[in-house]
Parts: sequence; C-alpha cells; structure tokens
Amino acid sequence: INSNGVISFGTSLRTYDGTDLREQANTTMIAPYWADVNTRSGGKVWYRISANSDICFKASKHIRRGFYGYPNFKARWVLTATWYKVAFACSQHMIYFRQGNTFQVILATDGDLSFVMFHYGTLEWTTGMLNGGDRYGLGLLDDAVSYTLPFSRTADVLKLVSSSNVGSPGRWMFHVSGDLRDADNHKCLTEGLVHFFPSYASLRGGHQITPWEACLWPEIGFRCLFNNSNQGVGIFKGAESPYCTTPPFSTTGLVTVRLSIDAGKTFPFYGNLEVGEL
Repeated sequence: INSNGVISFGTSLRTYDGTDLREQANTTMIAPYWADVNTRSGGKVWYRISANSDICFKASKHIRRGFYGYPNFKARWVLTATWYKVAFACSQHMIYFRQGNTFQVILATDGDLSFVMFHYGTLEWTTGMLNGGDRYGLGLLDDAVSYTLPFSRTADVLKLVSSSNVGSPGRWMFHVSGDLRDADNHKCLTEGLVHFFPSYASLRGGHQITPWEACLWPEIGFRCLFNNSNQGVGIFKGAESPYCTTPPFSTTGLVTVRLSIDAGKTFPFYGNLEVGEL
C-alpha cells in the first residue's frame, strides 16, 4: 500500500512521476488516486483487513446493490485502505497546507469473485509540484490490461467526488475476478430500460415490484411513476432490496413504470408492468 495512492501486488511501487498504468506491464495494481502524496505535509494513510465481520457484511450489501448479476455474493475477506486528508508534495506553503484529499479503496472477495470499490470523499488537489499530474493514473491494471477512470490527467479529476459509475456520487465499483475488460459486467444501470420482478400486478394494486437492474441507494432514495400519473416513494426492504408498491389501476394491460432518483425532477429509468385481474 503506497502513500502515493496506489496498491500494488507482488512488488512494491514507489514511482509517482509521469504515471501511466500502461507503462507498468509487469505490475498488478489498483490506483484510486495515483499522485505525489506527502504525508509529512499533512494527512494519514491506514489499512484494515477484515474476515467474516460486519465490514464484510456491509461490503457485500454494496456489491450486491452495485452488481445486479451477483445477488448472492457474500464477502469473506475485505481489505480497506484509506488516504485521509493527505497533502501533496511541496505543499509546505500555508496556502496549500490546508488542502487535503480523502479517498478509499475497498477490495472484497468470497474466494472466487472479487470486486473493487473506490470512495472519494474530498479532493482538493490534482498533483504534486514535482510532476505533471496524473497520466492515466486512476484505475486498475492486470496482465498489461488497464482500466482507467474518467478525468485522469485533467483538472476535472476533482469531479470524481460528484460523479459515479453506479449512481452514488463519489463511489466507483468494478468486478475484477477476470479480464479487466469485463470490469463493468453486470453492473447496475444509471439510466435506461430496467425490468421489474414480478413483472405483473393486479388491478387492485398493493403489489411490491423490484426494479432489477437500476442503480438505487437508500441514502439517495427513489420515486416510482406509473403511467405518468400515479407517483409513489420507493422503499428499501431490509435496507437492501428496493421496491415500488403498485397503485390501483382502472384497466388491464401494459403499464409504463418510470423511476426517479432526484425527487421526481427527472425519470431516467423506465420499464413495463403487466396488469391483470389476479
């Protein structure tokens, strides 16, 4: 675990200058924020290994929510590495001394499947003063195959705090069991067509239907809109499984269901529900 925002496997990695994941062909690594960190100017780095604990349980819930294709995943081992308010090199000047980045990596596995989560809390600087910034320095590398995050090598890298690939600002998730080209396989959707289970409901209403592929998080919440008229608040059963409760309907047939994650301002998810006389 390198103070410069990277975890490497099999060999230590000390470089920070002109970092490019593709130039590290002989290294397996996870790089949430690979840049020139100097903890002597501020901040701390720590890690924790957990097995069959509450941390494993929490990580498993997040992974099942972020990857609809693995509904039964249960982590048996979790590595959590945290960079807390770390400063950049040559930041001794008082103007920069107060600037700190906070980010975290969580690596979880059940012994067969493995997943990586990046959490970005606060990002206030892009690079140290001795190098030119990140150069494809954010992402994953294994067997010379790299997976890079958006915004690398630009000032927009600070936007990682407010963006996400799973619909939860500051959170990025990847499946890393196999080829990194498949890191997004079975990841939840942030918009578009989703399917509901069960796919049918009665005219009387009161049925609980679960949107299968949508990225939905309890801390954000969601709303359900039926046929562009009846709107209700989505619920998380046991703080994990999201569902909508169907209203009474006046006719049978297909009903359009839309989902919102911004209190009803927009409805980026849509799907169909079959209504009948059950």
